[in-house]
Amino acid sequence: TVNLSVVAASGDTLHQEHLQRRTTSPGSDTELGVSSVVDVIPVTLRPGASSLSVVVSDEESGREGVIRIPFPVRQYGKKRLVLSDIALGTDLSRTTATDRFVKNGYRITPNVMGRVLETDPTLHVYFETYNLAPVSKGGRTTFSTYYSIQDTVGSEGIPLPGNRAKKPGVSSVTAESLDLKGLQPGEYILVIMVRDDLNRQTAFGRKRFSLIPTRPALGGLTLDADALTRYRDGIKYLAEEAELRDFDGRDPAGKRQFVIGFWQARDPSPGTPENEFALE
Repeated sequence: TVNLSVVAASGDTLHQEHLQRRTTSPGSDTELGVSSVVDVIPVTLRPGASSLSVVVSDEESGREGVIRIPFPVRQYGKKRLVLSDIALGTDLSRTTATDRFVKNGYRITPNVMGRVLETDPTLHVYFETYNLAPVSKGGRTTFSTYYSIQDTVGSEGIPLPGNRAKKPGVSSVTAESLDLKGLQPGEYILVIMVRDDLNRQTAFGRKRFSLIPTRPALGGLTLDADALTRYRDGIKYLAEEAELRDFDGRDPAGKRQFVIGFWQARDPSPGTPENEFALE
């Protein structure tokens, strides 16, 4: 069951919903060590400051998860070029179907963790652009989109291929699958700039994501300093803070044993001779 509520800064409840969802199999994030069920719940709100509370209860295990976060709703004016929030997806495709995962002709499964595997380094992105200048006779009819990747300390961005497209009207939908091959594992910020080629107005959007490194095979783990650093890099995006402190406090042999135990605990089929999860 899902209990969702949105509360304004004044304390007034803006939206409240009680839902039941049925699932019979894990979601698509098991390769990250997380069994998940992805859902989309549409909510219509007016602009302003608010907070979101979601309580999810597993009726089989009795366990409960709670999240409470600030949930500001932006005001989109009509004079300046502006981008919607950027949505990341685990996959993205054109479709004529209509369901809660489809928006403006695109099916996008939400990547709520913002994680991309090094073994499949593709970042699926969806966003909308508002207030493109109306096309006048003899004026430019296109808008340009630019992408770059920054690290979390804001160093100079790595440019990705952009594009120029014809305006479909005063607003547009953009869905891209960005190739991250060659990018080192770590935490990053995707920066998007859209420019109206008629009036030269620009709008920016930013979204954090993580590129998760390939897991090592468990056989033959060595104990040299470089190897121990690689082992830590391989688990730091999945491990809890307490687990990382445990790893850091061990001697080299203990760190090797910790890594073996860490991946064995996430082995999806422990009865087989290989750890499929660690080998991905």
